[in-house]
Amino acid sequence: MKNIFKTLPLAIAAIAAASCTWDPIKNDIPAVQETMVLSASKDSVVILAETMANEEITFEWTEARQMSDDYYLSYTAKLDVLGNNFGSKTAIVREFEVGETSTSFTLEQINNYANDRWALKVNEDFYLQFRVIATWVGGTTFEIPEVKTVTVHVTPIHVIVFNADEISLSGSAMEVDATLEKCPENEKIFAWSGEIDKGKLQIPVSYAGETFYIAPKDNSAAFRDSTKFDIVMVEEPFEWDMPAKDNYRVVVNMDAATATMYSSAHDLQPFYTGDWYAANKPENGQMKSFAVTNLWLRGETAGWAALGVDLKLKVSPADPQILVYTGPKITKSGRTDFSTVSSYTVQKPDGTDFNGNVNNAYVFAPLKEISEMSGSDWNLGSLKENTAYPMQGGSGAERGGYFKCPAGITFMIFNLREMTWQYKL
Repeated sequence: MKNIFKTLPLAIAAIAAASCTWDPIKNDIPAVQETMVLSASKDSVVILAETMANEEITFEWTEARQMSDDYYLSYTAKLDVLGNNFGSKTAIVREFEVGETSTSFTLEQINNYANDRWALKVNEDFYLQFRVIATWVGGTTFEIPEVKTVTVHVTPIHVIVFNADEISLSGSAMEVDATLEKCPENEKIFAWSGEIDKGKLQIPVSYAGETFYIAPKDNSAAFRDSTKFDIVMVEEPFEWDMPAKDNYRVVVNMDAATATMYSSAHDLQPFYTGDWYAANKPENGQMKSFAVTNLWLRGETAGWAALGVDLKLKVSPADPQILVYTGPKITKSGRTDFSTVSSYTVQKPDGTDFNGNVNNAYVFAPLKEISEMSGSDWNLGSLKENTAYPMQGGSGAERGGYFKCPAGITFMIFNLREMTWQYKL
């Protein structure tokens, strides 16, 4: 028994020594001799708007290894972006039979895949990966597929981005970064008012998870007071030279691709009525000029209410003379103008008070030569949505002119600077 235990370690050592001399070439499965070679017609491509519909990139491969007639060979091709690992939701898949050894994609297709399927960042280079898999079925044994992959560098079409989720102000001229407000009259117009120091001002734009910067089209960093200028969106920070510490208004119009900056000396001011007489009669007393920041519905749409209907207008941060209605649906139709006050009291020349309301106030009404107004009703009919109609203001014959409004209005813009009114149902 003792001898058994003595010889056992020796036997184990002998087996271990034998294993060190085991030849993998003699004992392992022979390597598969692959014959398929894959290539791309271009190592890199640049997508241009004017040529992308006609320009192609072609992928070609040679036949995979020959097998007996017991096996059926087919090819699967996959196109994707490097990093996606040919996922089921991202890869473009095509099937091919024996004898089919190439496929092509136009650069327009690649551009569309980049935008829609792969959701790549705008204007950022990427790498295409194209893979071919040769697969056999049938026969008596499993055959290892041949898999080949090539990579192509792509410079995407340069997209001029003009949209924004958020626009900010930053830089050394800003003690605290600020966010521009979307304007109620147009969500593509952004504006802000506040204090800016002397120094450098940047206007970064956040859009679709990316950061861009507003820059003047002429690339001038000079501050242009109250002058509208064309803008572009760039990927690198651009800085304006702000000349002095002051209160500024900054307006960016993404629809028109323009911006305007105002110093306090040239800032936009509210609309003032000027002094006016109640019902345009001096004997009723005179109201002093005041800034118009709200209006009241007057006429049939207000049910001829003596105090009108408070529209609770929003003042645009881009221009204090743009007033916007975004309230409840106006359910009534008919003759309408817009009063600057609901009620007021003025002193008459004899020292007594005149208590006025919307019916003898300063109003905004359709533009019409006063000499053509009878002082009774004059209706502007056939109104169309989203059409800016001219109007005028006053406390005299203007009160006899009405817009003929439809029922269902939910949105109105009063542009007192341009003296226009428009609506949307």
